[in-house]
This record gives sequence, C-alpha cells and structure tokens, in this order.
Amino acid sequence: MSLILSKKIYDIKEIPKKTGIYFFLDINGIPIYIGKSLNLYKRVNQHINSKSTKSSKLKSRFDHIRYLETKSELIALLIESQEIKRNNPVLNRKLRKKRENINLKLPKTLSESLSIALKNNPELIMAKMDSLAAERDLAIEKAKFSPKATLNFS
Repeated sequence: MSLILSKKIYDIKEIPKKTGIYFFLDINGIPIYIGKSLNLYKRVNQHINSKSTKSSKLKSRFDHIRYLETKSELIALLIESQEIKRNNPVLNRKLRKKRENINLKLPKTLSESLSIALKNNPELIMAKMDSLAAERDLAIEKAKFSPKATLNFS
C-alpha cells in the first residue's frame, strides 16, 4: 500500500490542526521519525520547540516534513504503527520490530504450578489448600456420576 502524503513542508505553519500522522524526512526523503497526533500542527511544533535530546537530533537531521490527514485517531495509530515497522526510522524506538527470543518453561502439572507460585508468593498457601479441596470435591462428584471413572492428582 502506498500512502498519498502532503507536499514537502518546510514551514510548519502549513501543517493543519487536524488528526493524522507526520513524517520527518531527511534530505534523501528517508523517514527519520514518524508520529501521530490529534493536532498535527501542535505536535510538530512541540518537536521543533522542545529542548530534549531526541528533538535536538530530529532538528539537526530533518530536511522537510510530510503528513497524512486521517479521519480518526485509531486510523492514525494503525497507519503510524505500520509505517514505523515498514520504514524503521532511526529516531522511533517504541514501535520498531524487536526480535528477541523468549524461552518459557511451563509447569506440566498443577502441583508443579503451585510449587512455583508458593516459592514466589508464600501467601498462596490458602490457594493451594482451596485447590486441593476442589480436586477432592471433583473426585467425589465424578465417582458419584461414574463409579468406574478414575482421577489422578499428584
């Protein structure tokens, strides 16, 4: 999908006070920062007038701005996220794709789960007692329903 952006903006007074996404682009037209706002003019102006480190980097690197008006904040949010992932701007950090491996070891039984939980949170002793009572009650009810059925709890 190709976006139809505004013309190159060199004077922020040309940016509308409407909802949309904005692109700070370098001299080669490569996005260095992409954002969204309910008021494009106000947000871009905040970037330009801020004294933060990020704004300093932005001001020193950008050549022009482009924007895309959207009908709602939700549409702006979705397009912003998509464009950040597609363009990977150097000054956007929050929405960039992060490739990290996560290893999870899941407990195989309820007893193992409770053991881990109790180790991390000793107040769970009541929860363990309640779950053991529930397992017993379930076994009794199951036996009433089908005497040949067996349940094993470890």
